[in-house]
Amino acid sequence: MSLDEGLCASPVESRYGYHVVRIDKRVPGQPLDYAMVEDRIRAYLREQVYRRGINQYIALLAGQAEIQGHEMQAADSLLLQ
Repeated sequence: MSLDEGLCASPVESRYGYHVVRIDKRVPGQPLDYAMVEDRIRAYLREQVYRRGINQYIALLAGQAEIQGHEMQAADSLLLQ
């Protein structure tokens, strides 16, 4: 979505609800060389893999536990995605 400077004509919807948006200043972006962002991309992807692994491990533990009074997403096998 590309908006001009000033108050947006209508509220903008996000996953958190509706927002009144005012654009004070637009600064055009510039593409960066891959070498400049390679480390940040690598760190981002590594973090995503780590978080997915932790979530799968917790789901596996929850599937093996006898938990009462709280609903959790649980897995009953090692085959997780």
